[in-house]
Amino acid sequence: MKNIVKAIALSGPIFLAGCQAEDIEIEMTASQLLAAFSGTEQALEFEATVGEKYTKVDDEKRATIAQISQDLTEFFPDADIEVDIENDGYEIEIEGTIAVSKTAPATGAPYFVKVAEGPLPGSILVTLEPSQTYPNFKAELSDINFMLSPDEFQGAEFKVEGAGEKILVFGAYVEGRPTTVAAYELSSQDVRLELGDGIWKKTAAGFLLLQ
Repeated sequence: MKNIVKAIALSGPIFLAGCQAEDIEIEMTASQLLAAFSGTEQALEFEATVGEKYTKVDDEKRATIAQISQDLTEFFPDADIEVDIENDGYEIEIEGTIAVSKTAPATGAPYFVKVAEGPLPGSILVTLEPSQTYPNFKAELSDINFMLSPDEFQGAEFKVEGAGEKILVFGAYVEGRPTTVAAYELSSQDVRLELGDGIWKKTAAGFLLLQ
């Protein structure tokens, strides 16, 4: 499936609790990023997973899971949400869309992919950022349990396709290999960037698109 943010564990960790997402995978093309930078908002499909392992799911926990699922439905109105509860844990899967734009959307998902002028001539900075709905989303989950307060910054995995454009990556795993700084030419075969640990828990995960 094209353009997917996988595992928004944007969720339980997506969003849970001063928590980092378990896994976020976002697929995008250079043409989508360029269009959004030109002012035409784009939508990226996402798939997210959230939950806890090795925990007893009693009646109280089930009630909490139901409330979380309801809030996710509110803030991801076009998403498909599935809840899987087992004896030793639970998992919430989300599949929907997030925006790609130059400014934070006032409606929709609590996170979006931002495209902004980069620090190098002709470059575009691509980052995963909180949208204007994030404060309300955080408040809703905190009302359920203060431990559910979602982190402002989420690590992510980006899958990027293109047609000869280049990307510049800093401090990421690229195709499973750690790299400090590297440039990659884009093609129809996506480049997989993993930015889930370290500094990406303190600032927006992202990369540079070079035109």
